[in-house]
Amino acid sequence: SEVWLQVSYCPVLDRAGRATKIIQLSLDVTAQQQRSADQAAVLQAISCSRASIEFALDGTILTANANFLNTVGYSLGEVQGRHHSLFVDPTECGSQAYRDFWAALARGEFQRAEYKRFGKGGREIWLQAIYNPICDIQGKPYKVVKFATDVTQDRLRRADVAGQIAAINRSQGVIHFDM
Repeated sequence: SEVWLQVSYCPVLDRAGRATKIIQLSLDVTAQQQRSADQAAVLQAISCSRASIEFALDGTILTANANFLNTVGYSLGEVQGRHHSLFVDPTECGSQAYRDFWAALARGEFQRAEYKRFGKGGREIWLQAIYNPICDIQGKPYKVVKFATDVTQDRLRRADVAGQIAAINRSQGVIHFDM
């Protein structure tokens, strides 16, 4: 079976400073390598099925996967280094709620909801998303990763059905019963 080693080679010198032999110090890191490969595979699986984007704690876009970029219609070069507010209604950007949203993330509090966002050209998008603060080994947040699913079509269908029901209620005699 495959074995992964972390190796250091240390020369042993004689009195004249010439190497007379080399000592190899090895540490078996196979289990660590397997855990790392497993975690990378899980992240790859998530990236294949979900839109994801990473932010600095101030909302600056660090990177985004292809699913996210396809959803919003931008290239990575168009969004990287810009602020999250690029995707948000301008009236929301200036609100206290928006500032509180980013402050909570910076404190390490995740956020989950359906969010109205805007893609390239002002196209309205609805995302079911979770913003996850990522913490360092001391438990201090240092970035935020967002995983999202585009639910725009579902949202439009729900609005259409709700509109139809409202129209029926306005134009017909309708009685609603509890079970």
